[in-house]
Amino acid sequence: MKTTLDLVDILWTFLSGSAVKDEITGGIFKHIRPVNSDKEDVVINSLPNVNKDLAEAVCNVNVFVPNKSQLLNGVQDKSQPDSARLKELATLLSITLEDQWGEDYNFDVQQSVLIRDETSGGWYYNIRLNFYSINTH
Repeated sequence: MKTTLDLVDILWTFLSGSAVKDEITGGIFKHIRPVNSDKEDVVINSLPNVNKDLAEAVCNVNVFVPNKSQLLNGVQDKSQPDSARLKELATLLSITLEDQWGEDYNFDVQQSVLIRDETSGGWYYNIRLNFYSINTH
């Protein structure tokens, strides 16, 4: 059985060898974004893996983009997401992650959504994947 750690490793290896790696200003990380990062980062994590002959899990690929800096009402504001850049990277990631097959697994995009990161005040785009793997006993 592939563990959730295995699924994250597979996705990390896959994305690290893709055009996404060259397009972002930061890095591709497993499980958590580095503290105080001000770069464009991708973070991969996994929810529990259902242990059946055809194992099922949901994995998350989150792309973080620094907020826009703009003058609003005479004050410099950094609370708004950089929607244009998020859209560019979300599109690239969605195309890259769409219906991918390995020797004993498949993953595909399930859904996506923009989320506010309450800790940092920033924004990230979450892409949820259905991840299926064949259990060999």
